[in-house]
Amino acid sequence: MAQELTTSRQWFTDTGTTICTWAASQGFPKELVYAVLSGRIKGVRGEAFHVRRKLLEITGDWASTHDSNSEPSRAAKPANEGKLAA
Repeated sequence: MAQELTTSRQWFTDTGTTICTWAASQGFPKELVYAVLSGRIKGVRGEAFHVRRKLLEITGDWASTHDSNSEPSRAAKPANEGKLAA
């Protein structure tokens, strides 16, 4: 997964945008962005997933490799689960 972020890392160099500035503008902790870019965190779920998706979107790599609904799904619990029937 870190390989697919190579273009994103290059985007920061090419545009002169700092990772800290970008992270702040997107509302992400800079430490998390660095961790995803370095491959230390895979970015397959939670906030790390959203960071990875945004990083891939800035270079257009997300659209070319994923469909729009490829966020990991979480099965929703039925509203009445755990309640006794009356």
